[in-house]
Amino acid sequence: MLSNTDLKNIEQLFDRKFDEKFEEKFEEKFEQKFEEKFEQKFAPIRKDIKKIRIDVAQTKKDINMVIGVFDTDNTNLRQRVEVIEDKVGIRH
Repeated sequence: MLSNTDLKNIEQLFDRKFDEKFEEKFEEKFEQKFEEKFEQKFAPIRKDIKKIRIDVAQTKKDINMVIGVFDTDNTNLRQRVEVIEDKVGIRH
């Protein structure tokens, strides 16, 4: 016959095994459902971020091109002003 100690040990063993199995099953399902929900919720945001990155890269290229054009124009204008100042005699 089983003693109270034996019964308690069996109960603890059963509880431990049950908890392990429950957590294992629950975690797998929870993780899978969480990942699915996460992907559903954030898929549009990821698409938007990708578009924003492309737009930012294009904007940087455009800004660099505009700066280059204005820099060249400014340099050319400065040279012309210096020539005029030299001819007029008002150079600093």
